Amino acid sequence: MKLNKNLLLIGMTAMLLLPGCSSKDDVVANGEKVALNVSSASISATTRGVYDAGGTLTNGSIGIYSFNNGYSDANVRYDYGTSSWTPNDLTKTIYLGGNAATIFAYAPYTSTFNISATTLNSIKYSEDNDLCTATASGVSSANTSVALKLDHVYSRITLSIDKDAGYTKACNITNISISGPAMYKTAVANLTPSASTLYTSKTAGTVTIDPQISNITSGTPVTASFLMIPAATAEFTDVTTLTFTVDGLTYTATLPVVDPASATGLNALSASSNYVISVKLKPTAISISGVTVNPWNQVAAGTIIPSIQ
Repeated sequence: MKLNKNLLLIGMTAMLLLPGCSSKDDVVANGEKVALNVSSASISATTRGVYDAGGTLTNGSIGIYSFNNGYSDANVRYDYGTSSWTPNDLTKTIYLGGNAATIFAYAPYTSTFNISATTLNSIKYSEDNDLCTATASGVSSANTSVALKLDHVYSRITLSIDKDAGYTKACNITNISISGPAMYKTAVANLTPSASTLYTSKTAGTVTIDPQISNITSGTPVTASFLMIPAATAEFTDVTTLTFTVDGLTYTATLPVVDPASATGLNALSASSNYVISVKLKPTAISISGVTVNPWNQVAAGTIIPSIQ
């Protein structure tokens, strides 16, 4: 009997000495940890060729961060699979406990992304340069889902270019530049959800692109687009200048800061807005007939669903 009591005591002592809950699948103080399962994500359906009709991103990679209450996942790459998103490296799977986390996501993914000092460059529009982000707070193991809406960090300028019937040359456009006090070539952005200041520096200058446009047909406009660093109305202290090189000749036109009568003014560049400028090439000049501001048609994103894997 004494031997059995000793064995029981030894067994109970061993159980007390077992390590605490350290596995990501164990129970934690505020609830059970579960893996973050990204079921879908979407951005504006009109700006990326990799979306289906509903605006859902169906290939490529996104980067995800978790913040607050002990969470510290940084730039974890999630890739699209057959029907959902999964970590590129399963050992870096994001797990959620009972404490609320803030989730930050961006696309397209890059291994060198720096959330607190992201370099922005005004440049010719392309899908790869179109940085989009989203933030959701209050995500935890107790949540069934949280909607993420990825939106554009940049502003966009789209030139709708037509030529006058009297312009008889080939109409080859080899260079377009835009300049002005609110036209910034570079900036550094702090995209951390808790950051109080978005931009730490902006450098104004001339932004130049090669649109590779040739043989425009009168009455059939073509487009050229810039991704631009956003600028507030207060930063538009002077005109914005557009310069075209067409068939070897240089043409210049200006956009006043405010011109309500003709609707050709430009006095802001808001993130996620597309500023469409109508341009007509004439035999000896270019003219601007209007500026319209269009949204980038943000669509509802899919959900990020915490679930046990």
